[in-house]
Amino acid sequence: MSRPLVHRARRYPACRPVSVRVEGAEGDAHLMDVSEGGAKLIVDGVRAGEWIELSVGRLHLRGTVRWTADGFAGVRFDATLGPAALADILGRPPPRGAARRASRWLPP
Repeated sequence: MSRPLVHRARRYPACRPVSVRVEGAEGDAHLMDVSEGGAKLIVDGVRAGEWIELSVGRLHLRGTVRWTADGFAGVRFDATLGPAALADILGRPPPRGAARRASRWLPP
């Protein structure tokens, strides 16, 4: 039996430290890659289904831990990131004409 094809957003290597808050507890993690819809982290002590907030530079993003394995975790953002937010996370200039926004902001 074949598995249905699932669209996966393009992932960009990020390799940078981030601050996280999981279920109210604060800590540090390492951002491995990011896409418009989520991220892969190196982080300990999280479980699938928990909400998580990431502070990446000036951005504060909210999402849900979707999976964990061997110190890694996959996060699905609550809102899709726009091109300018992705560029900010990756340390690149924003695309020409892109608004500087993430679809959902949290106060710093």
